[in-house]
Amino acid sequence: MLCIIVQRKNFFFINTSNKQTVIKNTFWLFMGEASGRLLKMALIIYATRKLGVEGWGIFSYVISVASLSMVFSDIGISSIITREAAQEKENYKK
Repeated sequence: MLCIIVQRKNFFFINTSNKQTVIKNTFWLFMGEASGRLLKMALIIYATRKLGVEGWGIFSYVISVASLSMVFSDIGISSIITREAAQEKENYKK
């Protein structure tokens, strides 16, 4: 049993090949996305029960406005930062 745990730990935390790295990164991205969506779902269900009908209407409106503003807030800045970080060869580990 301990051997299986050590093998899984090595698989998820140590890069050994390109195929393993792609599978590992896919797993971590999926887990991050799934946990974020579950957390959002739990928050919305809790807010719905706690706020009631009028409070939920206001909360829903605010969430809608925040979602729309998030679409327009990132105008390509993250891709520019990623590109510039990839071009800098001497400090690539930072």
